[in-house]
Formats: sequence, C-alpha cells, structure tokens
Amino acid sequence: MRMTMEQLQGKVQRWMRIAPQELKEVLLKGAKLVTKEAQSAHLSGPKMARGVGNPTRATLAVQTGRLRRSINERVTVTKDRVVAQVGTNVIYGKVHEKGLTVRGHKMPERPFLRPSVEEKKPRIMELILDGMMKAYNG
Repeated sequence: MRMTMEQLQGKVQRWMRIAPQELKEVLLKGAKLVTKEAQSAHLSGPKMARGVGNPTRATLAVQTGRLRRSINERVTVTKDRVVAQVGTNVIYGKVHEKGLTVRGHKMPERPFLRPSVEEKKPRIMELILDGMMKAYNG
C-alpha cells in the first residue's frame, strides 16, 4: 500500500501520541509475567540447603509468604522514557537476590528476580513489538 508523505506524517504523529501509553500497558503486562515467574518458580517449592546457592534456579522455601506477596510492579512514564520495575520492599529479598554478608554470615546468592526477567525476556520483547505495531497501525 502506497501512502503520501502527509499520510505517513499523520501516522507517525499519531504513533508518537499513543505509543507511550501503549508501551506502558505492555510493559506492565511484562512486569506481571516476571512477578508470576518469580513467585511460582523461585518462591515456591523445595528449600535450598543452608549455605547453598544457585544463580539461575534458586528456590526459597515459603514460611510466611511475605516475600512472595511483597513483589510488585511499577511502570513510570516520563517525557523521553518508559521504565518498568519489579521488586520488593522486604529487606531480606535483597539479601537473597544478591548474596550478602549478614551479621558475619555469608548468604549465598539465591536470585529470584533476575532469572525471572531472563526467562520472560523473549515474551516481553514480543509484547513490546506487538504493542508498538498496534499503536502505529491502529
């Protein structure tokens, strides 16, 4: 299909208006996928032995469910950026994610967010591409 320069310019201007909102929506969907992956694959299941870590397939036993419930998503839109974040405000989440020394004891790395992002990255990229095409063609 051929289009005039004016038609193309109109499509691009429309895309620039609605693309940030569309991108916000698809990034929130992607962030929710990461949250579900972390909760089901890493924060449910058998407890890893004390002193053992695994940077890709760690599982943390659930005692109270606080860490699993605390995982949340946020998407921020500014003038030139759309950023999705998935995280927790539970302090020991950071300890497990990065493997830190706590009160003289070395806690092995047992990440639950980073592997979840890596697992869902292909699907998130599909969501972004589909969303941008929808915004352009819509």
